[in-house]
Amino acid sequence: MALFRDLVRTIAEAESISEMTVTGIGQYLRDAGLISKHGRGRAAAQMSTTDAANLLIAVNACSLAKDAPEAVKTFRELYISPSSIRFEGGGLLGRITAAEVRFAEAFELVLEAHKLSEANTPIWRGFVDSDFLRFEIGFGRPSSAAYIRLSESTPPSPSNPFGWLAWETNLVFAHFWNRKLLWSQGEGRKDLTIIGDDTLSAVGKLLTT
Repeated sequence: MALFRDLVRTIAEAESISEMTVTGIGQYLRDAGLISKHGRGRAAAQMSTTDAANLLIAVNACSLAKDAPEAVKTFRELYISPSSIRFEGGGLLGRITAAEVRFAEAFELVLEAHKLSEANTPIWRGFVDSDFLRFEIGFGRPSSAAYIRLSESTPPSPSNPFGWLAWETNLVFAHFWNRKLLWSQGEGRKDLTIIGDDTLSAVGKLLTT
Protein backbone atom coordinates (compact mmCIF):
# COMPACT_ATOMS: atom_id res chain seq x y z
CA MET A 1 0.00 0.00 0.00
CA ALA A 2 1.49 3.36 -1.09
CA LEU A 3 1.02 6.10 1.49
CA PHE A 4 1.62 9.83 1.15
CA ARG A 5 5.10 9.63 2.65
CA ASP A 6 5.98 6.82 0.22
CA LEU A 7 4.87 8.89 -2.76
CA VAL A 8 6.81 11.91 -1.50
CA ARG A 9 9.97 9.84 -1.01
CA THR A 10 9.68 8.21 -4.44
CA ILE A 11 9.24 11.51 -6.30
CA ALA A 12 11.97 13.24 -4.28
CA GLU A 13 14.48 10.47 -5.04
CA ALA A 14 13.54 10.19 -8.73
CA GLU A 15 13.81 13.94 -9.32
CA SER A 16 16.68 14.67 -6.92
CA ILE A 17 14.56 17.06 -4.85
CA SER A 18 14.53 17.24 -1.05
CA GLU A 19 11.71 15.35 0.65
CA MET A 20 10.96 18.50 2.64
CA THR A 21 10.24 20.41 -0.56
CA VAL A 22 7.95 17.71 -1.96
CA THR A 23 6.21 17.30 1.40
CA GLY A 24 5.53 21.05 1.59
CA ILE A 25 4.02 21.08 -1.90
CA GLY A 26 2.01 17.96 -1.13
CA GLN A 27 0.62 19.47 2.06
CA TYR A 28 -0.87 22.39 0.13
CA LEU A 29 -2.50 19.89 -2.21
CA ARG A 30 -3.88 17.82 0.66
CA ASP A 31 -5.35 20.90 2.30
CA ALA A 32 -6.98 21.80 -1.04
CA GLY A 33 -8.48 18.30 -1.41
CA LEU A 34 -6.24 17.42 -4.36
CA ILE A 35 -4.47 14.53 -2.61
CA SER A 36 -6.30 11.92 -0.52
CA LYS A 37 -6.20 12.64 3.19
CA HIS A 38 -7.89 10.62 5.89
CA GLY A 39 -6.91 8.54 8.90
CA ARG A 40 -3.52 7.65 10.33
CA GLY A 41 -1.40 4.54 10.64
CA ARG A 42 -3.05 1.55 8.98
CA ALA A 43 -6.10 3.70 8.22
CA ALA A 44 -4.06 6.30 6.35
CA ALA A 45 -5.13 7.17 2.81
CA GLN A 46 -3.69 4.99 0.07
CA MET A 47 -2.30 7.01 -2.82
CA SER A 48 -4.15 6.72 -6.13
CA THR A 49 -2.98 7.40 -9.66
CA THR A 50 -4.77 10.76 -9.47
CA ASP A 51 -2.91 11.63 -6.27
CA ALA A 52 0.41 10.78 -7.92
CA ALA A 53 -0.40 12.77 -11.05
CA ASN A 54 -1.40 15.81 -9.01
CA LEU A 55 1.79 15.77 -6.94
CA LEU A 56 3.96 15.33 -10.04
CA ILE A 57 2.21 18.24 -11.75
CA ALA A 58 2.67 20.46 -8.71
CA VAL A 59 6.34 19.59 -8.23
CA ASN A 60 7.16 20.28 -11.88
CA ALA A 61 4.77 23.06 -12.88
CA CYS A 62 5.06 25.71 -10.19
CA SER A 63 7.82 27.59 -8.38
CA LEU A 64 6.15 28.22 -5.03
CA ALA A 65 4.45 25.60 -2.85
CA LYS A 66 1.52 27.91 -2.17
CA ASP A 67 0.79 28.06 -5.91
CA ALA A 68 0.56 24.26 -6.21
CA PRO A 69 -3.25 23.88 -5.96
CA GLU A 70 -3.91 26.45 -8.70
CA ALA A 71 -1.21 24.96 -10.94
CA VAL A 72 -2.71 21.48 -10.60
CA LYS A 73 -6.22 22.72 -11.41
CA THR A 74 -4.96 24.61 -14.46
CA PHE A 75 -2.81 21.80 -15.86
CA ARG A 76 -5.45 19.14 -15.31
CA GLU A 77 -7.83 21.04 -17.60
CA LEU A 78 -5.43 21.58 -20.52
CA TYR A 79 -6.89 20.54 -23.89
CA ILE A 80 -5.10 18.40 -26.45
CA SER A 81 -4.02 20.19 -29.62
CA PRO A 82 -5.44 18.95 -32.95
CA SER A 83 -1.88 18.86 -34.32
CA SER A 84 -0.81 16.11 -31.90
CA ILE A 85 0.75 12.90 -33.27
CA ARG A 86 -1.58 10.05 -32.38
CA PHE A 87 -0.67 6.42 -31.77
CA GLU A 88 -2.14 4.33 -34.57
CA GLY A 89 -2.27 1.07 -32.64
CA GLY A 90 -5.22 2.05 -30.47
CA GLY A 91 -5.53 0.58 -26.99
CA LEU A 92 -4.19 2.38 -23.94
CA LEU A 93 -1.60 4.38 -25.90
CA GLY A 94 -4.27 5.46 -28.36
CA ARG A 95 -6.41 6.82 -25.54
CA ILE A 96 -3.63 9.21 -24.54
CA THR A 97 -4.24 11.20 -27.71
CA ALA A 98 -8.00 10.72 -28.09
CA ALA A 99 -9.99 13.69 -29.33
CA GLU A 100 -10.79 16.24 -26.60
CA VAL A 101 -8.80 14.34 -23.97
CA ARG A 102 -7.61 16.56 -21.12
CA PHE A 103 -4.06 16.49 -19.76
CA ALA A 104 -5.15 14.99 -16.43
CA GLU A 105 -6.69 11.93 -18.06
CA ALA A 106 -3.79 11.43 -20.46
CA PHE A 107 -1.16 11.84 -17.74
CA GLU A 108 -2.95 9.37 -15.48
CA LEU A 109 -3.09 6.89 -18.37
CA VAL A 110 0.69 7.22 -18.73
CA LEU A 111 1.15 6.51 -15.01
CA GLU A 112 -1.19 3.53 -15.23
CA ALA A 113 0.84 2.28 -18.20
CA HIS A 114 3.99 2.43 -16.07
CA LYS A 115 2.60 0.07 -13.45
CA LEU A 116 4.26 -3.34 -13.51
CA SER A 117 2.78 -6.28 -15.38
CA GLU A 118 2.97 -9.90 -14.23
CA ALA A 119 6.26 -10.08 -16.13
CA ASN A 120 7.56 -7.28 -13.86
CA THR A 121 7.91 -4.83 -16.74
CA PRO A 122 5.92 -1.62 -17.38
CA ILE A 123 2.50 -2.45 -18.83
CA TRP A 124 2.98 -0.16 -21.83
CA ARG A 125 5.85 -2.31 -23.05
CA GLY A 126 3.28 -4.92 -24.02
CA PHE A 127 1.79 -2.59 -26.63
CA VAL A 128 4.95 -1.86 -28.62
CA ASP A 129 7.95 -3.98 -29.54
CA SER A 130 11.16 -1.96 -29.29
CA ASP A 131 14.05 -1.65 -26.86
CA PHE A 132 14.65 1.99 -27.72
CA LEU A 133 11.38 3.62 -26.66
CA ARG A 134 11.05 6.21 -23.94
CA PHE A 135 8.33 8.42 -22.47
CA GLU A 136 8.75 11.98 -21.37
CA ILE A 137 6.38 14.62 -20.02
CA GLY A 138 7.01 18.34 -20.44
CA PHE A 139 5.55 21.14 -18.32
CA GLY A 140 5.72 24.65 -19.80
CA ARG A 141 5.50 27.95 -17.95
CA PRO A 142 4.25 30.64 -17.69
CA SER A 143 1.63 29.71 -20.29
CA SER A 144 0.65 26.42 -18.60
CA ALA A 145 1.31 24.15 -21.58
CA ALA A 146 2.30 20.49 -21.50
CA TYR A 147 3.20 17.59 -23.73
CA ILE A 148 3.40 13.81 -23.59
CA ARG A 149 5.92 12.15 -25.86
CA LEU A 150 6.70 8.53 -26.68
CA SER A 151 9.70 8.35 -29.00
CA GLU A 152 11.96 5.73 -30.51
CA SER A 153 15.65 6.44 -30.95
CA THR A 154 18.30 4.66 -32.94
CA PRO A 155 20.88 2.91 -30.73
CA PRO A 156 24.12 4.79 -30.00
CA SER A 157 27.06 3.99 -32.24
CA PRO A 158 30.83 4.72 -32.15
CA SER A 159 30.18 7.76 -34.33
CA ASN A 160 27.17 8.84 -32.23
CA PRO A 161 27.74 7.72 -28.61
CA PHE A 162 25.48 10.31 -26.99
CA GLY A 163 21.84 9.39 -26.55
CA TRP A 164 20.61 12.95 -26.99
CA LEU A 165 22.18 13.09 -30.44
CA ALA A 166 20.37 9.99 -31.65
CA TRP A 167 17.73 10.33 -34.35
CA GLU A 168 14.29 10.03 -32.78
CA THR A 169 10.88 9.19 -34.19
CA ASN A 170 7.77 10.26 -32.30
CA LEU A 171 5.19 7.50 -31.93
CA VAL A 172 3.11 9.82 -29.76
CA PHE A 173 3.42 13.57 -29.31
CA ALA A 174 0.44 14.99 -27.49
CA HIS A 175 0.54 18.75 -27.00
CA PHE A 176 -1.81 20.19 -24.39
CA TRP A 177 -2.62 23.87 -24.21
CA ASN A 178 -4.54 26.42 -22.21
CA ARG A 179 -7.30 27.96 -24.30
CA LYS A 180 -7.41 30.95 -21.96
CA LEU A 181 -3.68 31.68 -21.97
CA LEU A 182 -1.68 30.95 -25.12
CA TRP A 183 2.08 30.55 -25.14
CA SER A 184 3.49 34.07 -25.42
CA GLN A 185 5.11 34.97 -28.71
CA GLY A 186 7.26 37.63 -27.01
CA GLU A 187 10.86 37.42 -25.93
CA GLY A 188 10.15 36.95 -22.25
CA ARG A 189 11.37 33.97 -20.25
CA LYS A 190 9.81 30.59 -20.90
CA ASP A 191 10.54 27.56 -18.72
CA LEU A 192 10.16 23.91 -19.64
CA THR A 193 10.56 21.12 -17.09
CA ILE A 194 10.82 17.57 -18.42
CA ILE A 195 10.45 14.29 -16.57
CA GLY A 196 11.22 10.93 -18.14
CA ASP A 197 10.91 7.20 -17.69
CA ASP A 198 13.03 7.12 -14.52
CA THR A 199 10.43 9.17 -12.67
CA LEU A 200 7.42 7.59 -14.37
CA SER A 201 8.68 4.04 -13.77
CA ALA A 202 9.49 4.75 -10.11
CA VAL A 203 5.99 6.11 -9.48
CA GLY A 204 4.38 3.33 -11.53
CA LYS A 205 6.22 0.70 -9.52
CA LEU A 206 5.10 2.32 -6.27
CA LEU A 207 1.46 2.39 -7.42
CA THR A 208 1.67 -1.32 -8.33
CA THR A 209 2.34 -2.37 -4.72
